[in-house]
Amino acid sequence: MFFIDKLWEGQISPSQKAIRKGSDYHKLLHKITCASSAFEENLDENTKIRFREIEQAQAKLNGIENEETFIEGFRLGAGMILDVLNEYKGQFCPISED
Repeated sequence: MFFIDKLWEGQISPSQKAIRKGSDYHKLLHKITCASSAFEENLDENTKIRFREIEQAQAKLNGIENEETFIEGFRLGAGMILDVLNEYKGQFCPISED
């Protein structure tokens, strides 16, 4: 099966990943989650709501940034492939062509 078929059928989903336990990412996520929970405990209800709104907006912003980074990386990779497939006439050629 071709890569594009797998992508079309949903067998490939670049945005879905599991976090490896014990990784630096996992440790930092745990630290941020604990700190955020501890911080929220000291807030009044109105401030908690505002804080959660900020967290949600930040999460959306991160999602947009991740999507843009993925698209740009994909476009760069596709551009490299197109360069390889196109004819290239460099400064040198085989002796039989001169």
